[in-house]
Amino acid sequence: MNWRALLFPFSILYGMVIAIRNFLYDGGILRSASFDKPVILVGNLSMGGTGKTPHVEYLIRLLQGRYRLATLSRGYGRSSKGFQLAGADATTALLGDEPFMYHCKYPDIQVAVCADRAEGIQRLFASADGCDVVVMDDGFQHRSVTPSLQILLNPHGSRFTHDHVLPMGNLREPRSGYWRADIIIVTGCPDGLHNDQKQAIIEELKPLPTQTVFFSRIVYGDPVAFDASSKGIQPANKVAAFAGIAHPENFFNHAATLGTSSQHYVFADHHRFTAEELSRIIKAHPSNTTFLTTEKDFVRLQSDGFLSLFYNQPAFYIPIQVQIDRQEEFDSMVLKHIVEYSHF
Repeated sequence: MNWRALLFPFSILYGMVIAIRNFLYDGGILRSASFDKPVILVGNLSMGGTGKTPHVEYLIRLLQGRYRLATLSRGYGRSSKGFQLAGADATTALLGDEPFMYHCKYPDIQVAVCADRAEGIQRLFASADGCDVVVMDDGFQHRSVTPSLQILLNPHGSRFTHDHVLPMGNLREPRSGYWRADIIIVTGCPDGLHNDQKQAIIEELKPLPTQTVFFSRIVYGDPVAFDASSKGIQPANKVAAFAGIAHPENFFNHAATLGTSSQHYVFADHHRFTAEELSRIIKAHPSNTTFLTTEKDFVRLQSDGFLSLFYNQPAFYIPIQVQIDRQEEFDSMVLKHIVEYSHF
């Protein structure tokens, strides 16, 4: 018997509390803020590891240059409080790792963090620089805000149709919450997913007539060296991969293809590395070892000043992007929504 089944009574209680809360929001008894400019939410029903970050980045690349764009996140793992807008002195301690990565990669957009999503959005729209569109990273359950477009991510390998609410399962709210989404993206799909397989998943999800389902997969980019003067990865080298992300299995599997043999080190999601941990990993391997990590982990190492530990070591991070099927249709839906909602 699965031990999590013993938690079923607690899941019933938790689900009832969330269902009552949703009922109060749906009935207008609890207030939810809406805005006269587009707010696009990228969220999920389950706990972590659904690919929110690369999907947010996809929207950033789509929208930057077209509109004055801002992103808003909670800023998980940051040591700061309240509303924070990224500036020249930004760090992962101030923003959290994902927002800091957005700030580093996309310097022409505004990046903010605030636990109170309504306050954060209001301050971004009212700021001196202003913005036309806010992309909200996570917050599907934050009913205090009604986004103008809600994109729900649903992992291919752990779809909400096969899951239960906490603590028995991994859902933050009952499955019925999916009805609030305008777009559902099945993420992390394997290569070569056939149309009949996609159709079976769509039938399983039972989308509403107003909802459109897309499928996406992760695409790994070329490794990027910590040190720009470093040579590329030597295929004859062994690989030591380390990561502090949710569900790192696919990353480790990809890392293993880049060397003759591999060893991996697993840390908790959003883990803040110490010099001792990193030094121990480096010293445990001979000179013909390539060190690999994720881009999220790299920005934490960079912000915390630990890149120097890898001086003269072949160390790289592997960037990722998402590839969305029917990409033109997806892009068109997002752009059309912005035009119609904001009357540009």
